Amino acid sequence: MISEQTEEQASLYVLGMLGPEETRQVEAAMEADPEMAELVHRLECGAAALAWTAPPLKPPPAVRRRLTTAIQREPKDKRTETPAETAFNWLPWAIAACLMVVVCGFAYKRYQNRLVIADFIIREHDQQAELDRAQRQETALANQLRAAGRENGELLAEVEQAHGQLADLKARNALAGVKIAMLASMAKNAPEARAVVAWDGDSQQGILKTDGMPAAGADQDYQLWVIDPNYQTPVSAGVFNPATGGNFAPVHRIMKADKFAVSLEKKGGSETPQGPIVMLSE
Repeated sequence: MISEQTEEQASLYVLGMLGPEETRQVEAAMEADPEMAELVHRLECGAAALAWTAPPLKPPPAVRRRLTTAIQREPKDKRTETPAETAFNWLPWAIAACLMVVVCGFAYKRYQNRLVIADFIIREHDQQAELDRAQRQETALANQLRAAGRENGELLAEVEQAHGQLADLKARNALAGVKIAMLASMAKNAPEARAVVAWDGDSQQGILKTDGMPAAGADQDYQLWVIDPNYQTPVSAGVFNPATGGNFAPVHRIMKADKFAVSLEKKGGSETPQGPIVMLSE
């Protein structure tokens, strides 16, 4: 698998932003690795296609003003010139000015196209990296569940259901940032309890699945919290049944879901965590 650093080098190579030594390294890697060559080819095709979609641009007005001022300041020859000689002497300047306007127009258009292409490649790289991280977290979760020896039919069915719901979220946008988090037990009376959260920041919705959690007391409820550094206190995502988990939506918009936590609160839940934290994600 190509690393993020290698993908970044390939993007800079396509944009022509590498030095001679780095350029030779990328070209050598392309000859040795077909996957690297395919990545560079895909980036070049995307950049070329995007460049053709850029609208035609006129040269900046400042270029025309500078040329006109320079021509007007040119000292006149003291000798007497005939009208024909005067026209003949100005002709090269007029041609040069026209060429300068055309060249500046092409240069400005090329500069704008490079900015658009660079932004497109960087955004595509960041979105693909986010999706790859979500998929690696999902695979790690499945491996942990198998290693723990809890591959019973009910738990596997819940994992498959969560996987299907996650696939539906990804289908809406192939590059959507879906965060997968595993919550570990912090309660001494249930050390084997586990929970899995799948969080979609675009839709501001998530899925919670639990396993091995003891039932809450008659006057208590388990409550899920989202820890966002943009808020001073954790944001409530509602109370839930520890036997089934379920879908959830925080009471405030989440900009960055750093962690997830579960606390044991009074019946009906609280606006801020009051009871003990019994589960926490890494």
